[in-house]
Amino acid sequence: MRSIHRLGAGLLATAAIAASAAEAQNPPEFVQLGRASAAIHKPASGPAPHIAILVTHRTANNLNNIACREMAQRGFLGVCFNTRFINNEAAVRSEEITLDVKAAVDFARAQPGITKVILLGHSGGSPVMSLYQAIAENGGSYCQKPERLTKCGDIPTLTPADGLVYPDAHPGNPAQAVRGINPSLVIENGKVRVIAELDPFSPANGYNAEGASRYSKAFQTRYYAAQSKVMTDQLNKVLAAKTSMAKRRLPVPGR
Repeated sequence: MRSIHRLGAGLLATAAIAASAAEAQNPPEFVQLGRASAAIHKPASGPAPHIAILVTHRTANNLNNIACREMAQRGFLGVCFNTRFINNEAAVRSEEITLDVKAAVDFARAQPGITKVILLGHSGGSPVMSLYQAIAENGGSYCQKPERLTKCGDIPTLTPADGLVYPDAHPGNPAQAVRGINPSLVIENGKVRVIAELDPFSPANGYNAEGASRYSKAFQTRYYAAQSKVMTDQLNKVLAAKTSMAKRRLPVPGR
């Protein structure tokens, strides 16, 4: 990312000391930000904060996230917000979440004294913040490339954040889905069969039930390629069903 400062825990700690020693905080203030909702955590005393820390997750409730409370106690403005898809994983459209992040970023930048905005994404919040920053830096064309399975609609100009923090991040649901595939398991005639050369729990492939397992590079290459094929096959079925449905034809079960 162009000129983006990745602030780790060490830098944040240093900035916090510079801002003020641990301070008490005011009761959080609830703010409606369009389809997003936010709890604003401010220090109760000391210098007015000039750095805002924004915290969210794709679907989890973050209004009482401990990060905002702790940041406010250290002199930062904490903005913990919920996206429009709170508690509704099935309805998530990641591109629309960027509009909720935009609302929070614009709100934070409009607060008196704020000069820097930092996005903090924990776990599933990390892909949310990453997508926002990528579009903010590269424009809407970033998520309209031909290889994207889903594409952005008309996204307004997004203001880039000044930094990103990723505690216990993961790379997003698509990558998580691929990693969760065990390609050694196949169903044939209603029964599960294990492909021996792909079995990650076979001692012949490097598995050790008594300690650390050691898989050869050849096995890893074979295993990852098989994972990728399973995911590709699944995606092709979904895309074929989507095409059929667009033509008002229902997909045939089992195909």
